[in-house]
Amino acid sequence: MKKLLIIVSFLVSAGTTATAQFQTRTWINSGHNRAVGWYGNLDLIQEYCIDNTTFIAGEEFALINADNTIFNAGMLKIKHHVQYKNFEIDPFISFQYRPFSKYIREKIFVFGLLKETPHWNLSLGNFSRIYSLSKDMQELYPDDDASSVKEWHNLLYDIEYLFQPRLGDKKMNYSLGVSNQSDFLYQPATIPMLYGRCWTYINERQYVFFETRYQTAGSNNLQADFFGVILKGGLFWAL
Repeated sequence: MKKLLIIVSFLVSAGTTATAQFQTRTWINSGHNRAVGWYGNLDLIQEYCIDNTTFIAGEEFALINADNTIFNAGMLKIKHHVQYKNFEIDPFISFQYRPFSKYIREKIFVFGLLKETPHWNLSLGNFSRIYSLSKDMQELYPDDDASSVKEWHNLLYDIEYLFQPRLGDKKMNYSLGVSNQSDFLYQPATIPMLYGRCWTYINERQYVFFETRYQTAGSNNLQADFFGVILKGGLFWAL
């Protein structure tokens, strides 16, 4: 883990070409589900683009009704844009880590493909995770394995439709999508989650956005009963 952080930090600091760009996203993530009730998190995402490669780091901090310490989760991601003739696609890999949760500590490894068109965002991949249960969680689920449980194959998909063309001159856009992923951390879910987004540009480098997601039923960690609504709003800023 430390070696990966050093490598990513070196690449980010070394990227001084004219095509490099730094951009950041910040949002408040709130909602309600059966497992934890109402909650609120602060998410920070930093992206550094060098030519066709984007290095991404993210942190999530628990603010309301936290079941852990203030630091909730961390994420590293690398995305590379590939073009062959008229076909374009973005392979990506990611590592996510939740070390301090009151109930479950997990490491998540992700790989997948992202395809973007003027009206569509399409993502398909797989994530593997290794998790361990705390004593509190073992009391709730005494029949489940307690430590270093490995899940190698979990499908990841996300389909989003943009009502206005991505490269259009509209200052405001809307989208609808379906995904089996809820938010910052990838988690197993059996029932698709529906979501809607809207965003409006302040200028060519900044926009504000709002998002809501809803899942009627499904399964969260350890197949626990789960349903919920997620509300998210924040700011994107390209420096």
